[in-house]
Amino acid sequence: MSLCFFVSRFSWKHVGLLVVLFFAAVYLSGCATTNTAGDSPIGPVYGVLLDPGHGGEPEEAATQNNERFNGLGKWEKQGYREECYGAISGNGCMEKTATLAVAKKVKALLEHQDFPVAMTRSTDTYVSLNDRIAKAMSPEYHDWIMVSIHFNRSTDKQQATSLRQKYQAPRGFEIYVLPGEGQRSTMGSNAPGCMDTVNSTRSGNMLLARSMEIRLSEIPGIRDRGIRSAWFVVLRGSPMPSVLIEGGFMSNPSEGSLISSDDYQQKLARAIVAGINDYRAHTTTFAHADAILRKPSITASKSLDSDYLMTAH
Repeated sequence: MSLCFFVSRFSWKHVGLLVVLFFAAVYLSGCATTNTAGDSPIGPVYGVLLDPGHGGEPEEAATQNNERFNGLGKWEKQGYREECYGAISGNGCMEKTATLAVAKKVKALLEHQDFPVAMTRSTDTYVSLNDRIAKAMSPEYHDWIMVSIHFNRSTDKQQATSLRQKYQAPRGFEIYVLPGEGQRSTMGSNAPGCMDTVNSTRSGNMLLARSMEIRLSEIPGIRDRGIRSAWFVVLRGSPMPSVLIEGGFMSNPSEGSLISSDDYQQKLARAIVAGINDYRAHTTTFAHADAILRKPSITASKSLDSDYLMTAH
């Protein structure tokens, strides 16, 4: 079939949209690492659910779980402390404090754009993983995206390559998405059998993660540790495109100090919002192109169908 015959079947407007879809396919194929069989199509975004990690006090968390904190053993108490406080930097900044601060800054920036936004917690209070998932599954957040904000810690040290070099604690950001169906996580684990996986938006997860990675990597001096996959509860239980951002290592003395600063938190917030806006722009383009290609007056082969382009990789 000649190119002239093919082009004659479409207006130049439609040809332009096919070009957009071609580059969309190239973009997605470059960032996707998961098998997206049965994946939901990517659609427009109507709001953002922010999930600041951790929060509250151990006594509060124990009470919600029908336990008396003072009656617990040493390791049970430590588990509640870690669940509530998260990582703690060398200068005493708790992860729960930093995640909430960044989330509030992201919320303010999105509200300035008149874009709907909600939070799983807006104060220093304990919110269980099940309650976070329940909020994500609420019908009012249909066609939203979720961004879970955390910070990292590690007891590992980077091995020196010479006697003159010092051992350095890991640093940099990581972005987590749900592994592909039937695939293992970055750490090599299979899906735990303790809960069902609700999320079926693998393409959306990866596109959102890639949008975030590009913008976060633009922060001067930050290290990009890449996009990884994990069976985190908030990722498995969220029905919307979702990512979990580890914005840096609080266990690294210099990075931990940065994370506790208002200036660095603002940089993270601006990068996250820019990533959200990039994702919104991409999904709007995909949805518009998909709507036109599905009109009865247009004949297009399956290879040009946007659902196929977004799920075949």
